[in-house]
Amino acid sequence: MQLTRGLKKSFKWLSGSLIIILFFLQGTGLINIALLTNLEGNAADLRMISTLKGGVDERIVIVDIDEKSLTKYGQWPWNRHYLAELVDTLFQHYQIKVLGFDLVFAEPAGNQFSALEKEFKTRTDVSPQAKQALAFEALQDAEFAKIISQYPITLGIFFNQTETSQLNQLPPAISQLDSATNTALSLPKPVGYTANLELFNNASSRSGFFDNPVVDRDGKFRRVPLFQSYQGQLFPSLALSVAQQALDNPELDIQMVQQGEYLAITSIQLGHRVVNTDQGGAVQIPFRGGEGSFPYISVADILSHKTPLEQLEGKIILLGTSAPGLLDLRSTPVDESMPGVEVHANIIAGILDQNIPQQPAYLIAVQSLGYLILGLFLLITPHFLSPLKTLALSVVLIISSLVVNFSLWQQGLMFPLATPILLIISFFIFHMSWGFFIESRHKRAITRLFGQYVPPQLVKEMAKQPEQITLDGQSKELTVLFADVRNFTNISEAISPKELTLLMNQILTPMTEAIYRNMGTVDKYMGDAVMAFWGAPVEQLDHATKAILSALGMQKKIRVLSEHLQIKGHPEIAIGIGINTGIMSVGNMGSKYRMAYSVMGDPVNLGSRLEGLTKVYGARIIVSETCQQQAPEFLYRMLDKVRVKGKKEPIRILEPLARLQKCQFDDIRKATLLNDAIENYCQRDWLLALDKLDNIEQYKDEDYLKIVYLYRQRIKEFQQTPPPEDWDCVFTFTEK
Repeated sequence: MQLTRGLKKSFKWLSGSLIIILFFLQGTGLINIALLTNLEGNAADLRMISTLKGGVDERIVIVDIDEKSLTKYGQWPWNRHYLAELVDTLFQHYQIKVLGFDLVFAEPAGNQFSALEKEFKTRTDVSPQAKQALAFEALQDAEFAKIISQYPITLGIFFNQTETSQLNQLPPAISQLDSATNTALSLPKPVGYTANLELFNNASSRSGFFDNPVVDRDGKFRRVPLFQSYQGQLFPSLALSVAQQALDNPELDIQMVQQGEYLAITSIQLGHRVVNTDQGGAVQIPFRGGEGSFPYISVADILSHKTPLEQLEGKIILLGTSAPGLLDLRSTPVDESMPGVEVHANIIAGILDQNIPQQPAYLIAVQSLGYLILGLFLLITPHFLSPLKTLALSVVLIISSLVVNFSLWQQGLMFPLATPILLIISFFIFHMSWGFFIESRHKRAITRLFGQYVPPQLVKEMAKQPEQITLDGQSKELTVLFADVRNFTNISEAISPKELTLLMNQILTPMTEAIYRNMGTVDKYMGDAVMAFWGAPVEQLDHATKAILSALGMQKKIRVLSEHLQIKGHPEIAIGIGINTGIMSVGNMGSKYRMAYSVMGDPVNLGSRLEGLTKVYGARIIVSETCQQQAPEFLYRMLDKVRVKGKKEPIRILEPLARLQKCQFDDIRKATLLNDAIENYCQRDWLLALDKLDNIEQYKDEDYLKIVYLYRQRIKEFQQTPPPEDWDCVFTFTEK
């Protein structure tokens, strides 16, 4: 017994020391615990939101390419003549101070007409009016460049951290770093870029990048670097370049300190102004408030001279867009969809006011040492205190941390807030949990019992709110998923039963992991298939989103597994997934011998049918329209309007490709072309549909080959035998 007590005591001290070590390493930056990092970001957001300045800053005005402007002047990109007129109007009529473009002009205005121009030169049957129109297009860039050269304008640059493509020539850098300095500085170092046409670079004396390579893991814009180093050439951000121009171009000086082998940037100096940065030259965005903290004026109102002179005279102007269709909306702590141009405006205002928060160079040393001392204090002290006094001590320490942190924040210093508070809470929970270790055995036995029905993550949620959980039958909106291994019969015939069992375990394990990671419940395994659902027993408002994320995760895991297995001589492994959202019956079902928490109903059957259709359309995942409506944050490609066996009403089926924020332009372009082609097909516009299918084929994407071939065949048949007048563009399946 004495030995057992000693082992328990040793284990307690060892466990407590492990907590201290983890927080210490987090403080030094040697490890990055995602939970702590995310909580720290959320805490910083709350701290900032609670101290927002608010109001509207009239010094910086956003000239907005909004829906009103797009309606009047057409879709982007516009005729450069309009842009030249806009710039001239801003400076001549409204007498603005400086202008920054949150845009890049990478292609000639008449690029789309170059083939026509070559053809027209050799033809005699072309009217003088047509040739004149082409000549006008060629003159647009020259006209725009001439206008740019006359005024204080900053052009935009886009750097790429992953793609090595280089479009046009970069403008002159503000500085050339030697190899040693470039290596020692922890600046973003892009590998590709998109720059403006050379004649525009020559016309403007200033440029600045508008991309942000330091977006946080949760996708939020909290920091923006003021510099990036491309092949040792130092380029400023758009916000920094515009601010410098607005301040009459004071000398720019980067303040650095040596930290071992590395150079840490502490701040930059613009004349007498000091701008605080982190060690990598990035600034915390000093948000004034949510969207609308700066005046927005439509391009249409400016070109029509509807805007009063006093709104723009002597102001700093940023030309950007708030139109959702132009994809420049950013997630920020103060607004989930803030136009990117307003992020630049906040930084410019922060530079002008010198109110950008600072993370001191000594931050790492202070926080790591602080976590060590605080952790040791919290590990030792509660041994001498009652549970109530331990609770009181924890509350006092948390309040003290909040007071000190907010005081430092008011002085412009950023110190961690969530991490020390979580350290205090962790030790309180640690001591309380240890005290009730023996008493909790019964509870753990109950947890294991319920774990037979639902995944461990959901068991934990049920334990937090048991009064809200019921295993009784109920009807509610859920999302169900079916995943099935393709060509399983051929695979099973090629290997022994023992190998088959091992293979199925290898396949079903990562599929289940993807479901559990997104808080899903595995309903059952059916040979080579798995069925899961979301929305019960724990309420999940985003059940459709979680199901799609699980499906995308499954496909990724299975692709990796398949490549590994093929090396060992196994055939290629692929799965098809069907997902549906609807009103289903859910509850504890079975007999007195065995019970299972399961779902049933028509929407469940439809989910199974959708999985079967993946083979028909060459899709990895098929979702119903109801599921797509519940999860609009993904990029989808339309597949068809179908009537499955056993259903009278037709449904739209789609394939989710990825989260919109992670999609490249080509991904969106291909999906849009397919969606438009199917729309043309439904309108009986066979030729236009075929033209768009041709455009899709030019991408040579194997994922689109089967669907393109399917619609080509249908169109060919309809061209020979047109559909009836009452055709509803629905394909009816007579088999499951």
